Amino acid sequence: MSDASEVARLLADRPDLEEAVEAASVVDERHETWVFGDLEADSGAFGELVSRGVVEKVDGEYRLANPGAVEAALGGEVTIEDTSTERESASTDGGATASVRESLDITARLSADDRAALGLVGALALVVVLRLTVWERIFYSDAVVLSANDPYYYRYWVDQVVAAGGTLDFGGLAALPERVRGGEPLLVATLWFFTSLFGGTQTASGLVLAWYPVVSAVLVGLLTYVFTRELTDDKRIAIAAVAMLAVVPVHVFRSGLGFADHHAFDYIWLTLTAASVVMLARLPATREALVRPSRPLFFGVGGVALGVAGQMLAWEAGPLLLLPLLVYLPVVTVLAARDGTSAFWANAPVLLGLALGGALSGSVHLLFGWHSAVVAFTPLLLFAGGLAVGVAAEAVRRVSLPVADLSVLLVVMTAGFIAFMTAITLIIPAVGEVLFSRIGVLLDSRPIVEYQPLFSLRSNGWLTLFGPVLFFAIVGFIWGSYRAWGGSRRWLAGVAYGWSFLFLASLQQRFAGEFAPFVAAFAGLALVYLAWKVEVLSDPVPFTDVADRLTGVGWPSVKQFGVIVLLFLLIGGYGIVQGPNYASRGPMTEGEYETAAFTAEFAETQDLSYPDNRVFSKWWRNRMYNYFVSGESESYAYAQNDYLPFLGSPSPGFWYEKFEREEFQTRHKRYGVLNKPVGFIVLDPDYDTDRDVVLSRLREHYGSLGDAEEGVSHYRLIYERDSQNGAYQVFQVVPGAKIIGTLSANESFITATDVSTEGASFSYQRLVEPADNGAFSLTVSYPGTYTFGNTTVTVNETAVTEGATIRLDE
Repeated sequence: MSDASEVARLLADRPDLEEAVEAASVVDERHETWVFGDLEADSGAFGELVSRGVVEKVDGEYRLANPGAVEAALGGEVTIEDTSTERESASTDGGATASVRESLDITARLSADDRAALGLVGALALVVVLRLTVWERIFYSDAVVLSANDPYYYRYWVDQVVAAGGTLDFGGLAALPERVRGGEPLLVATLWFFTSLFGGTQTASGLVLAWYPVVSAVLVGLLTYVFTRELTDDKRIAIAAVAMLAVVPVHVFRSGLGFADHHAFDYIWLTLTAASVVMLARLPATREALVRPSRPLFFGVGGVALGVAGQMLAWEAGPLLLLPLLVYLPVVTVLAARDGTSAFWANAPVLLGLALGGALSGSVHLLFGWHSAVVAFTPLLLFAGGLAVGVAAEAVRRVSLPVADLSVLLVVMTAGFIAFMTAITLIIPAVGEVLFSRIGVLLDSRPIVEYQPLFSLRSNGWLTLFGPVLFFAIVGFIWGSYRAWGGSRRWLAGVAYGWSFLFLASLQQRFAGEFAPFVAAFAGLALVYLAWKVEVLSDPVPFTDVADRLTGVGWPSVKQFGVIVLLFLLIGGYGIVQGPNYASRGPMTEGEYETAAFTAEFAETQDLSYPDNRVFSKWWRNRMYNYFVSGESESYAYAQNDYLPFLGSPSPGFWYEKFEREEFQTRHKRYGVLNKPVGFIVLDPDYDTDRDVVLSRLREHYGSLGDAEEGVSHYRLIYERDSQNGAYQVFQVVPGAKIIGTLSANESFITATDVSTEGASFSYQRLVEPADNGAFSLTVSYPGTYTFGNTTVTVNETAVTEGATIRLDE
């Protein structure tokens, strides 16, 4: 716009742009050319100024097209001759219908930023809705029942901190043991803080842990929006990315209501770091960009610092999440050498963020003992390596050498990396130990789903966790890599995160959730590209010749909107169905919760305390059962090691001895003594049974004498609940009452008593086999009246639970 009246007319039609025009005028007076980050305005308003010609682009930066016209329009020095009379005439000649239609269309009166905000809110609403589909299986009338197994580990430690220090007493954090301070201390501390804020009760901890993954999903959705907007300069793609995130099945599962694992917490710090790196990658690779204060520099460096520190303090494997930066920094260096630009200044903002983040996580380690020094200071190690590479690249660039700069740089980088890692490993052996242990963890293939690879001939992990959206994203990665090879550092940052987490997820599915935001971003790019190709959306910024054009968000017609929805369903429709279906696998069934609730009530009635109320069950529900029954849900290691061997054992008596006797105790490197006394054993419908093993003796015969099966002495049924797939049963482990006496020699017979317990009634039968001298000994696990020849013996509850001895002749 070269005419002041045109600028004035624009401001009259769009008063919401006045602040952006004023900001552009101020910065234009200070600098001959400037970047968007210098401007105190949002991207939508700035995009309007560029598209309307108020701002023009020169050599990669911006300036006002006509500063004098802008100044005159802002100062009110120009009269607007906008042919208002012509508009009135048009309205009388048939324009009235269009005018009325526009007045009825609320969205027509919204600015581009308002429309973008509305689209973002809609996408975030989809994120929330798909994560609440398990509501009825989380919130019971009398309890909050978290999903899966591991959330009860964090709930246990949150409750412990509250109990140790009281509400909002930070001294309680001192109660965290070494295994928590070296695991996920920031997560536990954060959950404790909000639990304390809401009262510090067990109900409060349940509510906080139930809702935290959903809050995480919203925050990650917002950060995915920022990441994609900074990457593509197109708000439509950013909104599409959030909508795609909403339907990625693995993210629906891991950020669903009640799934309070550590992963949802990690996603926040990861996406914050990624969005900040892309923001910094947009800055010019010059010294001026680093020393001249700007909002992108401030927020980008701050975001990297907070994100990296959060990653280190939130998870013991946090250093693995820095892999994308380990890729990004050297590749930037190589491409800068190829293009003859400064790699040092290109990487400097990210390196500054790494240094600040490492200083922050290292300080927390020194003050509170959170994590090992190696984990806490990993960002500083990466900073040192990146700085060394940058200095080497700058030296190669400045020194005239007889061979190509790029070849020399590659040799220097390779040799330097090998020398650096060797020196660090020799000087600080703990670094090498942690490095190789993490490599070992990545290659671990234990029989747990999250340790399985994403792509396997034995399973369809990629289909379950992502569906078709993954392949649209991979196409986006390939196209983004092409842009990165062309010299775009922001696209390099984007694909570095994409390819890195594709690699990690390919090794182990537990990284699939971390991969999800980047899949969503590039799938959103694919969606808008397809919409452009079928002519329902205008040119997407990444695919046009107009570089760095920040567009607003237009409002599609009903027909266009319908086509966009169909395209969305083509890419993400599978996730709308599979996401809730996959998420439903985590929560407890009604049968499991009612089994836990009954056992807890029974243990309380019996006045049992830990470990006499400890529950032995399948490992992936063991923490849940123990949280409600014994209150000790720290570890499931014993159940994981021994539950299946117990069910398949032909010797129930041996296992009773193993539960009780100290010489059978084994120790776990993290959780200490595993096989402490067991109070209750839970059997559920998941397992098939063989003959003459513990499972069949308990499930089918309740410990009674069966067909070709002996009765058992130390396990008594206290609860049975039928379900569609079979029965849930709870057996109490008891010493049993020992009945001894003398009868006729070598005359075997059966003694029995009728048993009625919660959900079942049966006859408990045992075979009595006197010795040659007529002496016998029989231990029974149920109270009742037993007949031995002409003599009856009454066994009471106390005799069974305390292991009393009853003589037949008394």
